[in-house]
Amino acid sequence: MTEGYTFLETRDHEHALESFRRATELYGQLGDRTLELLHADMVAKLARGINVSEEVYEFLAKESGYASLQEAERRLGERRGSARPA
Repeated sequence: MTEGYTFLETRDHEHALESFRRATELYGQLGDRTLELLHADMVAKLARGINVSEEVYEFLAKESGYASLQEAERRLGERRGSARPA
């Protein structure tokens, strides 16, 4: 699940902050202070070895009624005929 999310896992925090700034252009404007707080949160999570992308997708899977991200991936894979091993 973690592959493909390198911008969230980068150790180049200035690059990550700039990536967040560019991303907000697509989804609305966030203030500089909000971005600074988000960046600080990301840095703290990265320092603790937390994959923030996986954390977000786990939350979204549970909000969609699945018990876990793994269950969502398995069930959605089954629907597409390409179930991934658990």
